[in-house]
Amino acid sequence: MYVQYAPVLPKKREKRLFAGLLLLSVGLIAASLIPSVYAPHLLRALTAVCLLLSAMIFSRCLMRRYVYRVEPCTAEGMGDSRDFTVTEYAGSRCVVVCRISVCDVESAELLTAENRRRLLSAARGFRIYAYTGTLFPVEEYLLRIVDGGEKVYLKIEGNAALIRSLLTS
Repeated sequence: MYVQYAPVLPKKREKRLFAGLLLLSVGLIAASLIPSVYAPHLLRALTAVCLLLSAMIFSRCLMRRYVYRVEPCTAEGMGDSRDFTVTEYAGSRCVVVCRISVCDVESAELLTAENRRRLLSAARGFRIYAYTGTLFPVEEYLLRIVDGGEKVYLKIEGNAALIRSLLTS
């Protein structure tokens, strides 16, 4: 069984935030060049912060996307086990950033406004890997994984079919 989920989001919010930060930085630098402005160094420092944030949004959200797959294991001697892979596409580069056995997934919880704080505080102290390519995902899940006695968490975007195939081993 092969299940794939590739979020097809226009990322409008991220694009607007990126453009807004760029416009704000242009406005701040223009205002700092006015001779009678008070504290031009503060405006230039805020310009640097806006440019840094826009560069982070561009590299983290606009240039990067993730594809999630549940596919048959390719290793010999594994029988009919399945793997969960997360592939990162950044520009023309394609890298598999996560490959785990579906048997290692203990649970998958949908992160909502009501339970986000509770779930993330329960995961505090453990490694949390965020494989989401948007700042504002539509459906974000927190997967609890136990691999070799070590507990880790994955934050992914997903849909019901992907989560159902992850939890049926």
